[in-house]
Amino acid sequence: DECGRAIVSAAMDRRIRDDLILAGCDDMECWNEINNKCGPGRALSAIVGRLFERPHSVRRAIEGFAALLEKGFHSDGCCTESPSYADMFLNLMRQIPDLLAGYSDPIDYLPQEGERLVDFDPHRQFARYRLALESMIRMLDPNLKYSVIGDTHAGGGLMPIHAEVLT
Repeated sequence: DECGRAIVSAAMDRRIRDDLILAGCDDMECWNEINNKCGPGRALSAIVGRLFERPHSVRRAIEGFAALLEKGFHSDGCCTESPSYADMFLNLMRQIPDLLAGYSDPIDYLPQEGERLVDFDPHRQFARYRLALESMIRMLDPNLKYSVIGDTHAGGGLMPIHAEVLT
């Protein structure tokens, strides 16, 4: 409160942490499907992993992000679906690299595979992510709109957030 007194007791804090946040994350981490809607679940793993020192959750987020890029975007960065789907993919996965940027494993953590992560840089780690963002610009016609392909509606164009993240 305004006087600096705790408004949440230690028991309430534990219940919120263990029975809501961590239990919710554990439940979400049972879902392994990689598709255009799984980005928020992997973002949850990233933030819970960072906040609660759960490196296995951080690695789940990294693995999911890599799998999303592999499944949803060709090696040149163009989406395997329409421009509208590319927008959806990129929007739903956008938080993952932001949440992972600068992450370092706890000092005493020794991963079962690979090396410890220190000051992780997902933007450098995943070249296909940059290509996917660039492809959103390369697909624009001279009027700065997307072609009507698949379920992409007439008049649709670049979402400013893609250009901002790319920058």
